[in-house]
Amino acid sequence: MPLSQFTLLLKECGDAVGIHDLAPDDHGFASLLIDDALTIDLEYNEEDDLMVLSSVLGTIPIDQIVTLYPEFLEANLFWNGTGGGTLGVDPTTHTLFLCYRENLGMMDLQRFQQLLQGFGDASLYWSRRITSNVTEAERN
Repeated sequence: MPLSQFTLLLKECGDAVGIHDLAPDDHGFASLLIDDALTIDLEYNEEDDLMVLSSVLGTIPIDQIVTLYPEFLEANLFWNGTGGGTLGVDPTTHTLFLCYRENLGMMDLQRFQQLLQGFGDASLYWSRRITSNVTEAERN
């Protein structure tokens, strides 16, 4: 799928939800803001015909690593708690990411919308999970 088809897919998806100017930049990159709280980045790689979805979910407090890391690993097991994506942590900043990639060769609007919905739901869940843990830690 060339960039022009990816652009059309974004436009159709955007039009369906009322974002009429949704389009990638010249490098195949676009961002969506979810619930005024979370950004989903979409990047198209024309060479491999892949779309990568990623979201920065938040920073894990040092004192919560022992509590949260097992949950992240369990969620990654057979993608049970990630909607098909993968959770990862930047070891330097303790920032949690959710990432997903898919070949776009056979992508249609319905699949694209389902993918964005599932990724958005999983991203919001894990972002809130970190936030609720921070709130609990601050209370103690």
